[in-house]
Amino acid sequence: MNNIENVIREFVIEINDQMASVKLTDTSSLQDSGFSSLDFVKLVLFVELKFEIEFPVEYMRPVYIDSISKIADIIRKVQEGHGDDIHE
Repeated sequence: MNNIENVIREFVIEINDQMASVKLTDTSSLQDSGFSSLDFVKLVLFVELKFEIEFPVEYMRPVYIDSISKIADIIRKVQEGHGDDIHE
C-alpha cells in the first residue's frame, strides 16, 4: 500500500468515524460505505492542503473521487503535471 493511499485512508476515517468499522479497501466506494457530500468536500480540501495541489474542478464528482485509489491517482497525475490526462 502506498503512502498516499495511507494518508487518504487515515483522513477518511478521521472525518467519518463510521468508516473505521467498514472494511475499506483502496477500491471500495466511499459513497456506498457512508461517505456524505460534506465528507467529500472536506476530503478534497484536505488533499489540496496536504499535497499542495489544486484539485481539478472537473474531477470533483463522486464518479472520479469515489475511492481511495481514484483520489491517489488524481493526486499523482496532478503532481506529475498530467491533470488533464485523468479519465474515469
